[in-house]
Amino acid sequence: MGFPVRQVVVVTSAFLALAISACPGPTLTAEPDPVETPVVNRCLATDVVWEEGPSIAVGVDHHQSFIFESAAGPALYVVGGFDSGRARAEIYRAAINDDGSLQDFEIIGAMPEPRSGAALALINNHVVLAGGFTSTHVATTVVGTIDEDSGSLGTWTTAPDLPGVRFHPSGASSGNRAVVSGGVDGTGDAHDDVFTATIGDDGALSAWETVHPLPGPRSHHASLLEGETFHVIGGLAGNPFRNDTTTYDNVLAASLDQMLDTESAGLSTTTTSSELALTTHAATSLGDCAMIIGGFIGSGLSPTSAVLRMDLSGDTAGAVTVMPTPLPDAAVVTHRHHLPIHGNTLYAIAGRTTTGRGSDRVFIGRLQGL
Repeated sequence: MGFPVRQVVVVTSAFLALAISACPGPTLTAEPDPVETPVVNRCLATDVVWEEGPSIAVGVDHHQSFIFESAAGPALYVVGGFDSGRARAEIYRAAINDDGSLQDFEIIGAMPEPRSGAALALINNHVVLAGGFTSTHVATTVVGTIDEDSGSLGTWTTAPDLPGVRFHPSGASSGNRAVVSGGVDGTGDAHDDVFTATIGDDGALSAWETVHPLPGPRSHHASLLEGETFHVIGGLAGNPFRNDTTTYDNVLAASLDQMLDTESAGLSTTTTSSELALTTHAATSLGDCAMIIGGFIGSGLSPTSAVLRMDLSGDTAGAVTVMPTPLPDAAVVTHRHHLPIHGNTLYAIAGRTTTGRGSDRVFIGRLQGL
């Protein structure tokens, strides 16, 4: 009986290499390095060019305005304000397009009660409104919570009152901290108090704490809390209800630690300039500088069309540059108070006209030279 013959095939490594090379596989390419988006220093802007956007349905002044970006996209919000001397409660919102233009405004709700002339602090998705005027001058505080998915603003809760009635204070925020400074009481007398509170992730606001005061009573000013430094710009001393006021032409600054330490020197003057003798103006931080527009200027309280850039830090802190292009005539108003910014675009919303009525017009300012 014969045995089958086994055929043994020996494959050498050289043969394997040849076989593999003859069977092309997927081409492997190196992943490109991620492209980093360059950080634009907005303080290098050489001008602001303005165009008119969609109007609000009603003329308002002494309102609050801000930008919040939800999962649905960025939007501009306008809350409350006066309409011919009557406080309003409505909340308007306009979606911001990719090019910075605005879609039409729509009413998305209302505050629990009308409110104008309040201090505003936006902390994460929480809107803190402190003091102001409802049907009278108040110390009350409310907190609205923006839905982070839809951008709706319909939930409002009552928070601790300010230690005193304040109308026309200024509000600022950084991190989870809100700061409210100055303002007048129900008789019109200005105060030098500065109050601060912190907010939790659940929107619960702590009790207001009195910290280092302003160097003197002040109202109708602007304030910014940029990083750990608190800035106060312009404003009035005296009693505007009696037309007995003087205009501050200075900027004050102090670190947050100095403000919290009542034994420290507190706020000090960083610059004095006739161009900064402003009241009821609007300001916003661009990081190392601030943009300031509108309001009254000087002791004569004349409406101004100037658009200013002021350095906030470094060797040039306090230096003021007047932008070549002023506000359009229709945008020259007072009591606008806020100047929201998104990317390289500013939004100047409504305000009181020279006829004493609220404007319904909105202007979009685009930073140039970046």
